[in-house]
Amino acid sequence: MTGNALYSLLSQRIETAVRIFARELQVFLRSLGPANAFAASLFRRATLRLKTGSVHLLFPKLLLLGAMTWGGHVLLDKKTIEVFQELELRPISGDLVALRAALCEVDLSRWAYDHEAEERMRAIAGLDTEIIPFSYDGPDFPSAGLVLMDYDGTYRVTNIVPKESGALSMTQYNGLLTDFISSIIEPARISTEFVIDLTSARRPLSDWLPDKAVDSLRRFSMLANKSTGSSHPSDKSRWETFLIAVHKSGRDLPVDILIQWLVDVDSWQDEEADNLAIQYENALSLLRHYDSER
Repeated sequence: MTGNALYSLLSQRIETAVRIFARELQVFLRSLGPANAFAASLFRRATLRLKTGSVHLLFPKLLLLGAMTWGGHVLLDKKTIEVFQELELRPISGDLVALRAALCEVDLSRWAYDHEAEERMRAIAGLDTEIIPFSYDGPDFPSAGLVLMDYDGTYRVTNIVPKESGALSMTQYNGLLTDFISSIIEPARISTEFVIDLTSARRPLSDWLPDKAVDSLRRFSMLANKSTGSSHPSDKSRWETFLIAVHKSGRDLPVDILIQWLVDVDSWQDEEADNLAIQYENALSLLRHYDSER
């Protein structure tokens, strides 16, 4: 077989393999629905290359789509991050005294109202607001203290801290909060009525930003060189599009949430995520100042 014939045969087989791969991806992406618009958009552009015969231009996009669907999961759809949950208790009658009594009367081996801690907190901090400290000593989590504080007629968990040195992980914190609800809160509802407001342990970026800004960040992260951040002109342009979208929305995305999202969801290294967060803060500060001077 001549060299030209061998090249032609190999080219045909490669093109056939690419077309089969493209069709399989098409079926897979269609099954995911409209939530994966970015992936579907890339696929449509790749399909156009197939139709026009420019198969060699198809490989980068198919490789990207392959990475996005690695292991049968669409990485772009990993759309939530674990966050510290928040708990509020609101008495239906507005009677905080009755709610406090109901909570303090629940007696378990692992959870208990901590009267001594309340006295210490009032003596040290000079608190005049209503607080209820609880102590946890059980087998499932590190020993910890939890504090409920009155905010305008609503008890709110202000913090959960370990009794020993160190810090609770997010999973431990949320686990303790969930255990507190089942052990103390639910039994207290037998004697008094109140509303339990517990936030989710996992939240999507859309809880902080509109869809346009979320899509801009996802597009930047998916296409950026993660070793250089936003330094490449194309990456810089996509990053600035995200910054402008956030500014125009008037919404607030906390810096710590941005860093966590970049690292946990979009697989940025800590150092680059920190650098992007600094750029994010500086850029939004500049844009706000510019608006104020107009």
